[in-house]
Formats: sequence, structure tokens, C-alpha cells
Amino acid sequence: MQKTRRFFIFVLPLLFLASTIPHIAHADNSTSTLGVQSQDSYGNMITGYYNVIYDNNGTRIGSGWTPINYLLNNNQNYSLQIGSFGKSVFNHWMDTNSQSATRLVNISQNTTLTAIYKTIPQPPTNVNAQPTTSSEIDITWSLPAQDGGSSIMGYMIQHSTDNGETWTTIGNTQNQWFHDTGLSAATKYTYQVMAINDVGNSDPSQPVSATTYLFSTPPVNIPTQNIPSPAPSPTPIPPINDTAYIYPVWR
Repeated sequence: MQKTRRFFIFVLPLLFLASTIPHIAHADNSTSTLGVQSQDSYGNMITGYYNVIYDNNGTRIGSGWTPINYLLNNNQNYSLQIGSFGKSVFNHWMDTNSQSATRLVNISQNTTLTAIYKTIPQPPTNVNAQPTTSSEIDITWSLPAQDGGSSIMGYMIQHSTDNGETWTTIGNTQNQWFHDTGLSAATKYTYQVMAINDVGNSDPSQPVSATTYLFSTPPVNIPTQNIPSPAPSPTPIPPINDTAYIYPVWR
């Protein structure tokens, strides 16, 4: 009985290990390894994207998350499918530029396939807010440093009147500027902008703040450095007393 127990203690871990191997072919000269990996549009390796491989009869023979290796028979057709997750969407295969997430695979040597994913853009940069009247603030910004792998479709603008505790969406635009109108006079507003592509919205930009003017027009700054000093007061002439006379001198 002790020998039997030892036998099962040794074999069960091997059975568990074998169950995690994704494929099926016997490793010899008639097989090769297919590696599947994933990368974002910035060239960074990313992991954890689910994929499935089928044989020529449509039978599912393996699956897992990138990066993963499959042992395949040489010169046999397989079908590989890869999925998207969260804020990353499959865009194309690096070797073919094909935008189909399902592809035919037929290898005769060890091969690695790389799936490229597009993501949300980075936030807009150089956000600036400037009051123009007592009821309007103009916001401008620059393009994101990275578009996530697809074109920027527009921008979402939000403002806050409680220093960023809560946000209200005030508009969407394809421009790189926005006029926020109908505001309260002498009130501080905080702004953030998000870029949008076909995957979704970027994270918010760094917040910026501006305060509307108290009056309908901006205050006028009167320069003081060029105002001339007042002329000196004239020295008073003492009055002539009653006993003084002025006599003309004739020549």
C-alpha cells in the first residue's frame, strides 16, 4: 500500500502539468512552435490577451493568454483567433498588416506572430484657460503626444466650480479651442479636456483654472511709469508794503 500511495503522489502532479500544455502535436521533426504575443501601438509588449486555435476541421485544439506557445504539425492549416480586452482593441497583425482578428496559420519552422493593439489616446497637452468677459472663458489646448493608434475624432471639455471635486461636461468639439459662455461674474472655473478616438476617451488633461471678470469688460491697466510729474508750484512774490515806492530812472 505504501508503494501505491507513493506512485499516485508522483503521478498526479504530472497529470496536472500535462493538462496546461495548450497543444497536442508530438514534438519531433514534423512539428514546430507557434508563438503568439501582443504589443501596443507605441511598441510596448503587453500581455493577457485571449486567443484560440482550431485545426483544419474546425476543432478547438488550444487556447490561452498572450504570450503563449502552441506546438503545431508542419505544413498543416490552422485558424487562429485573438480577442480584445478593456481599453485595448485589436488593430492588425504585425507581419501582414491584416486587420482581421482571425487568420490562417501554416508553419514549417518555429514562428512568432505579433498582434498589434490600439488604445485610448494620451490626454491633450498645453491646456490653457483665459477669461474674456464677466461671463466667458476661452479654453485652448494642443494635440496629445500619442493618439493610441487611431486618429483623434474630437475632444470633450468639462468644467468644475468646486476645484475639481465634481465635473460637468460642457461640450464636444473637433477644434482645439472652446468658448465657455453664460458664466457667473467673478467666479473661478476649473477645466479639463479629454481626447477621443475610436477606442474611447483619454484620461483627463491636467486641470487649469481661470476666473471671470467682475464687470462685462476686462479691467483697464493704466500705465503709471510715463505719467509726467506735476509742475512745481511758483514761488510766491512777497507783497509790496504801503510805504514802498518805485521811482523810474530816466537817462
